Amino acid sequence: MRVYMIHEDGAKCPSCGWRVSRLYVLADSAEEAGKLFDEGLGLCADCFLEMLIEGDYEVAEKHG
Repeated sequence: MRVYMIHEDGAKCPSCGWRVSRLYVLADSAEEAGKLFDEGLGLCADCFLEMLIEGDYEVAEKHG
């Protein structure tokens, strides 16, 4: 999975309700990320990091 970002001034995080200029989502492809953003599933940076920490995700270096 990769992290995708959408830049949209005045976007509202569905988790905390903050108005932000960028939302983030985890997805397998840009197409999937677009669908998730269209469904309103992007998170602000603070909520996104909280999700990663609580979900016990790890950042791994891409090889090859």
